[in-house]
Amino acid sequence: MPETAELTSEALAFFLDKYPFCYLKSNYGSYGAEVVRVEKTKAGYVCRAGGCRIKEWSFDDLASLYAFAGSYLGANAIVQQGIKLATINGRIFDLRILVLKDHSGCWQVPAISFRIARPGAVVTNVMSGADEILVGPQDPLPYQGVSWASLVAFAGNVALALEACFGLHGEIGLDVGIDKQGRLWVIEANSKPNTAGYEQLAPAEVSSLVYSLPLEYAKFLAQRMYALQQY
Repeated sequence: MPETAELTSEALAFFLDKYPFCYLKSNYGSYGAEVVRVEKTKAGYVCRAGGCRIKEWSFDDLASLYAFAGSYLGANAIVQQGIKLATINGRIFDLRILVLKDHSGCWQVPAISFRIARPGAVVTNVMSGADEILVGPQDPLPYQGVSWASLVAFAGNVALALEACFGLHGEIGLDVGIDKQGRLWVIEANSKPNTAGYEQLAPAEVSSLVYSLPLEYAKFLAQRMYALQQY
């Protein structure tokens, strides 16, 4: 995981001294709307945000930057280590790995979405203008620096770790980055991933899994609960 901390003035100074750039994020944001990329320059600090339309702000000192972050992101924001993401055709990208439990309570990965940012964009969200390539288990990957098997193994380990901390889950949307050295990073985990677009984007067999697996897992839980009540 990228190093992450609650956003304070001290944490912001620490991250900007330690890393070439970092991200400031709202704890309650969605679709990349409240994500800011910050880096230290010779003249001060530069913030950038957006996908389709890029916003940019400059600050002379840390106090001004921190005050802006508080007003832009609200309370309980976080600061996160910036990762130099790998690129496809010169454009940074990340992955949304959809992890669902099946009829036996085991994790499955029916689909992975490659989200390719617009040139110069700060975020990779589709709602912010990124291109999306959705692949299933039998499809070729648009990036050759990683394999389907390695992504599935990585996602399974992350899902198990999340359950160890937060209890049982039936579905998780993992936002995963690949850096220029080929390492995988967990950027964010969503316990209620939006699957509305899979019906239009995915082949029929992949779409069927996306929507049927949660029902199968619900049936598994109901049967297990019934069995426990018999004792």
